[in-house]
Amino acid sequence: MKIGIALGSGAARGWAHIGVIQALEKLGVKIDVVSGCSIGAYVGAAYASGRLEELKAWASSLTEWQTLSLMGIGIRRGGLASGQKVFDKLS
Repeated sequence: MKIGIALGSGAARGWAHIGVIQALEKLGVKIDVVSGCSIGAYVGAAYASGRLEELKAWASSLTEWQTLSLMGIGIRRGGLASGQKVFDKLS
């Protein structure tokens, strides 16, 4: 049986996905497939690329203001948040 996990949106609250994945791993649950939207996509990408600890350390170091600034709020770009700063970090 394969196990998949779908990670949702939620801006800064989405960092909680890191803890969920780590708790599942600690319980011995092997995640075979990961998907996500918004912040869940970033966390899922970090997990799939083996960089979850790096993302956790970086996210833990952010101040509240830095976390808010990551969203790149601006309607002119075709959406409310571009997420470009987080994407750049994962690149």
